[in-house]
Amino acid sequence: MPPMSGLVIVVEDDDAVRNSLKFALELEGLTVRAYEDADALLAEADLPPKGCLVVDYYMPAMSGVD
Repeated sequence: MPPMSGLVIVVEDDDAVRNSLKFALELEGLTVRAYEDADALLAEADLPPKGCLVVDYYMPAMSGVD
């Protein structure tokens, strides 16, 4: 089966969970950008016009819904 294309943006404050998600998604052929919190994502200068967000709901400063 050919690799899938697409970008997944993971926002997760737990290092182990973030790294595990990134690893698992990359095994499926996806391109993954991982961020430790919402501020790091929002500070990114080169955000793509489209992609899939996988966001932790419970984070200290800003929740996944915020």
